[in-house]
Amino acid sequence: MHIFNNIRTTHAAAGTELFYGASSVFSLLQHLDIHLPIQATPVPQPQPGVDEVHDGDESIQRYNYQNIAFDCIPQPTSRAVQSVFISQDLARASLRNFLLTAYHLTPFLEPEKLSLTLEKLYIPSENSSLEQADRALVVVAMATGAALAKDNPCREHLLAQARAETESMLYAISLRAVQVALLMAQCEFESGNPNISYLQLGSAVRKAFAAGIHRATSLEAKQTMWALYCAESMVCFMIGRNPSMTEDDIVAPTLEQPSYMGSFVRLCTIVRSAYSIYRPDTTMTVANDISRANSVYQQLLEFSSTLKEDLSLEIGGQLYALTGEALSWHVTISYLYHFTVLIVYRPFVLLASELRRRQQKSGRKPNLVIEAVDLNPAVRACLNSAQSIVLLSESLFSLQIGAEGFYNHAFFLESACFVLVLAAVYDHGNENELGGAVRERHVELVRAGLALVRRLGSSLSREPIRSIAAALEQMLARVNALRNCNARRGASNDAVQREEGVLRAAADAEEEGDNGHNRMSPAAPAFGQGGAAAAAAAAVPLHGGGGGESSNDDVLDELWSMTDWDMSFPLLDFQSYAPR
Repeated sequence: MHIFNNIRTTHAAAGTELFYGASSVFSLLQHLDIHLPIQATPVPQPQPGVDEVHDGDESIQRYNYQNIAFDCIPQPTSRAVQSVFISQDLARASLRNFLLTAYHLTPFLEPEKLSLTLEKLYIPSENSSLEQADRALVVVAMATGAALAKDNPCREHLLAQARAETESMLYAISLRAVQVALLMAQCEFESGNPNISYLQLGSAVRKAFAAGIHRATSLEAKQTMWALYCAESMVCFMIGRNPSMTEDDIVAPTLEQPSYMGSFVRLCTIVRSAYSIYRPDTTMTVANDISRANSVYQQLLEFSSTLKEDLSLEIGGQLYALTGEALSWHVTISYLYHFTVLIVYRPFVLLASELRRRQQKSGRKPNLVIEAVDLNPAVRACLNSAQSIVLLSESLFSLQIGAEGFYNHAFFLESACFVLVLAAVYDHGNENELGGAVRERHVELVRAGLALVRRLGSSLSREPIRSIAAALEQMLARVNALRNCNARRGASNDAVQREEGVLRAAADAEEEGDNGHNRMSPAAPAFGQGGAAAAAAAAVPLHGGGGGESSNDDVLDELWSMTDWDMSFPLLDFQSYAPR
């Protein structure tokens, strides 16, 4: 199976067919199916062929992920919206929630003007004189605030109204029209609708180009374009699609640094450099891609150091002393930072998992003495970032400030927990730790992530919380079932090995008595057996199994089957992959 597998999925009733790239969480479902079979029954693998896009319907349906994959399909609404249909107090609370949480990503908006516009909505004589763009911006801002709240009875009403207001400006081309589409994209993403968000971003980009805003030099135009650049960077990377706007398309200089928004633009630029890991080209080999991933990681480390020096914002630092804008930016930047590390190194976790699975299936001990491909640092970096996401969310919730509804926790927890599930299956961990202990730690982190997802709303009926929680429950059940199956198989194998050992010892003793010398030779300890040092040595060292011999063909067969990422066979560097 391709490690970088793009998928397509079809919603027959809605007449919708969608594409998700390899960096999306949806493509990961196929890998989880392979490594977490139902009742230990192997799941048929997609057959590699000329088409690099696989059918993802089965995996999405198996985890009941249709609602997330296809969003909440909006119902037709009337463009003639005369009131916000909620009490003024709820409207104020929703707008206040937006200003406290998501406003920092849209610096082109003026809080005072938004508040004044809201008040005018409830004054009949003033309502009729409001400009359509001003009205749309405040309604979409309220809908975003409601979407970010842990519980808001008007969430669906405001979302429907925000869509109607945005639709009323479908053909408007101006700076304000771009801002409405951009803000609506943010609202849809926070509401768990990444595809609609992607479409709104496309509309915003096209309108910006049509209006020439990308060439404007005013502060508001610059803020709008770079906010659009950041939003498209995040959403496209998360669903595995190419952004339609590049950094070079924006004529206006980047925002001043040091500043939170300026630093965020820099982080999103690094995120875009991570796209290269998921774009097949003629230089794709495992060694080259690890080098690319390490280059992105080095950029992130330098960014983190500069961020701490310029703004005293420490990724991985304590949250309890932070409030307001500083807290919002800390959480936003930290989540995206850890997520980028996770996505950059995730392909190597998938590769390591598949190698483990094939080794277990063949009954052979690990035999990958390949100096050019050391997967351990990449695997550890990915798993550490997944752990950091869970701990960041847990730390934020412990502040008891009602932040459960903010920052799109569900998406980041989902991405982290899916990777940790794979780690729990194959005991990926540090080389100096026992595999079982590492595996149990990963399981506990997944359970902690599931508990955090459940805290995101008192009602688990809303998406994406419901589907994510159900999927994690199913995955944990599969992990437990697989572990029980392996334990029974291991007990049976131990019994067979003991019996074979007795027979072999008797035969050796008899032969020694006949020949006058001992022919016993040291046997390599099985995975999970022997002392702590033996277990630690066998736990994860995918770059070498210690002194095993193999032919060039064996190594190429082992790697080629896993690195078939639209490469032609001559691209393999025989010398690099030759065993030492």
